[in-house]
Amino acid sequence: MILNKPLNILCYEDDEVNQKLLKRVAQTLDAKISIRDNYMRAKTILSTHLVQDYDVIIADYMMPYQDAGSVLNELAETKKTVVFFTCLSQEDFIDNCKKIIGRVPDNFKFVRKATPGMLSKLKDFIRSCA
Repeated sequence: MILNKPLNILCYEDDEVNQKLLKRVAQTLDAKISIRDNYMRAKTILSTHLVQDYDVIIADYMMPYQDAGSVLNELAETKKTVVFFTCLSQEDFIDNCKKIIGRVPDNFKFVRKATPGMLSKLKDFIRSCA
């Protein structure tokens, strides 16, 4: 299903296979995707007005060399839908958010990698931002 308006997706994902998968998902939705392979590259966008150019953010929760508390707080402050693409179970993800920042912000969504229905769930979250 192609969306009524092209969505702009900001993604930070360090795994090349996952990057290709996310590009393919964006292509099937006729969306534009900008992939940053580490959080510091995405941070330059998140910390400026440029974040307003994006409709949704897809974030790899387990990227190396990132301060999880800073990342989660900055993503929560964007007020954009943030889809975390992770190997964690949903319960572990929720527990980690609560331990690290004391809450699970309303704009956070969750898709577990390599599970049945993963692509459909990811597409549904992206479509909901249209």
